[in-house]
Amino acid sequence: MPSIFSDFSGNLLESLPANIFSFANNLEVISLENNSLTYLPVNVFFNTPKLRWLSLKENYLTSIPERLFENTPNIDTLSLENNSLTYLPDNVFFNTPKLRLLYLHENNLTSIPERLLENTPNIDTLYLGENDLTSLPERLLENTPNIDTLVLLDTYIQNIPEGFFEKTTRLQHLLIANSIILELPVDMLKNVQELKVLYLYGNNITFLPEALFSDTNLTGLLDISANRIEEIPVELFNFNNKSHTLTELFLHKNLIKYLQSGVFRGLPKLKTVCLFENQIQEIESGVFSTTSVKVYVFANILDRFSYDSFNGDLEASEIHLYRNNITTISGNLTRRMPVSNILYIDCWDLEEVHRINIQL
Repeated sequence: MPSIFSDFSGNLLESLPANIFSFANNLEVISLENNSLTYLPVNVFFNTPKLRWLSLKENYLTSIPERLFENTPNIDTLSLENNSLTYLPDNVFFNTPKLRLLYLHENNLTSIPERLLENTPNIDTLYLGENDLTSLPERLLENTPNIDTLVLLDTYIQNIPEGFFEKTTRLQHLLIANSIILELPVDMLKNVQELKVLYLYGNNITFLPEALFSDTNLTGLLDISANRIEEIPVELFNFNNKSHTLTELFLHKNLIKYLQSGVFRGLPKLKTVCLFENQIQEIESGVFSTTSVKVYVFANILDRFSYDSFNGDLEASEIHLYRNNITTISGNLTRRMPVSNILYIDCWDLEEVHRINIQL
């Protein structure tokens, strides 16, 4: 049976009559997005107990009445993004046990109540980015064991509280980027079983704890670009011989100076490594152990390159080395290298190419 739908979107509504939904106790979907609402009557949704989907995005709301969702126990999706919210009541979601998708980004929130999600155990997706947040309450996610996606882009958050992700064992998509994070707790991801996407780009991180991923399987994309990291710990991706199935790794626009042998040995499925615009002076032998990988190391300060940086056969690999200071290319390529292998290098400073045995 189709949902009973009420659509007031895209009008010029500045206010709503308190009784507008008084006789709409079967309504399941309400869209009030893209209007000019600045406030909501406290009981406006009191007679919509079957409401499942509500969009209030793209208005001018500055606050939400504490009892607004008092009689909406079936709400599943709530969109409040792109308003002017500065404050949320502690228990505004006290009677929304089925709430799964909550969008609060693009507002003016300066803080989040610690008990905000106390009665929302089924939260799956939470967007809090593009607010004026400077900190996160330590126990915010304590009662959200089913959360899969947390997005915290473009905030002023400096630190992640100890134990913040302790109860989020099912978290798989974590985006904390374009903020001013200074450091990451060693056990930040201790109880997170698997991360398909982890964005930490655009922060002020200078150090990565070597045990950061010791209890988490990285399976998709990791982006730590545009920070101030100077070194990748050799055990970061291989702590206690643990390996990951990560395929995309972005470390560009940091301050990395060299790559140690074996630093990526715990990433056998790696397909793309971005290391451009660092300060890399040396790549030790045996850094890359995967057989089919695209490596972007352009715009560094390398003065030499050796194929011995790669272990195993090179299959369909691309190596981007332009905008360095390379004067010498060397290494042993007696292993089989198909014609699909490509080396990109500018030759302005190239003085010497050692004899290389290539089997096609």
